[in-house]
Amino acid sequence: LVKIQLKNLLDFFSLYAEDSQLDISIVEFGGIRDTFIEQYNVDDAKMQILKDFIDSLSAGGGTDFRAAFFRSTGFFQSKTIRKDTERYMFFITDGVPDNENNADLARSENASMINKTGDWAACPVSITGFNIELLDVSQTRKVVNNGVYIIQSADSSGMIDAAQNAFQLAY
Repeated sequence: LVKIQLKNLLDFFSLYAEDSQLDISIVEFGGIRDTFIEQYNVDDAKMQILKDFIDSLSAGGGTDFRAAFFRSTGFFQSKTIRKDTERYMFFITDGVPDNENNADLARSENASMINKTGDWAACPVSITGFNIELLDVSQTRKVVNNGVYIIQSADSSGMIDAAQNAFQLAY
């Protein structure tokens, strides 16, 4: 379900940003692995690379909220991303963190990014949470600044609607 949703979201992004540069990073934050991909100035060929990456992912391991931020902070600060661009992070999870303090640690370590303060005030990141078939939003809410949506279906319309709403509410 997460793979279906994510690939449909990529299709939405390609339509949303067809007249501007689209940079995408996907981080798998399931346990000890640090699997990620970054693509800049995404075109059709790079979009297919991203979809192939999603297809290669497998469920397993745990859920480490900190890992998502470990790669994301560097991605959003990249010199290849213009300073005046809108920045969105979609925090998609189908599980609560393995360690009960993990979300709190992720929040404290990334408070400036989440709160859009300090170095992140000039180039803020709108962080929207998506819980896939996970009703408890309490942990996800700790690491986002633009709300949490619950997706309970393979029908991607809910996620696309939420993404459109996130774009409208972000700034």
